[in-house]
Amino acid sequence: MDDIDRIISEYTPTVYGIALSHCPSEADDIFQQVFLTLHRKKPAFESEEHLKAWLIRTTINFCKKAYAKNKRTLPLEAAEEIKTPFSSKEENEVLIAMRSLPEKYRTVLWLFYFEEMSGKEISSALGIKESTLRVQLKRGREILREKLEKGDLLYE
Repeated sequence: MDDIDRIISEYTPTVYGIALSHCPSEADDIFQQVFLTLHRKKPAFESEEHLKAWLIRTTINFCKKAYAKNKRTLPLEAAEEIKTPFSSKEENEVLIAMRSLPEKYRTVLWLFYFEEMSGKEISSALGIKESTLRVQLKRGREILREKLEKGDLLYE
């Protein structure tokens, strides 16, 4: 694949962001695994959208594997390192609240707000109906709002 450097450069925020929101202690490893898999398998893509969907789906799959392997254990030193990756308290609170959401809400919210993907792009990438996506976005926003309003985040 001749343009692997371009792909890595362009999609680093997407892949790393999803990995960070799903498996913060494994984000670096997942990031590497995704691009190593891309390099080794050299899949053919119909379009740039297809490539992005593949990267998102592969990242989520690696996150699920890491989650199953670790069974929610997090070394103390890793927890300290990932506790506050942003410079502002508000950004960190949003990230921490998002991490506590069920995966389906966390994924769609991340892709919609942080990756600025359209509903059609997200539903295509995740293989879900647009109506399902709208429901997940609505419920995810409600849960996130409740968590942020309550302020019961495991933070500080």
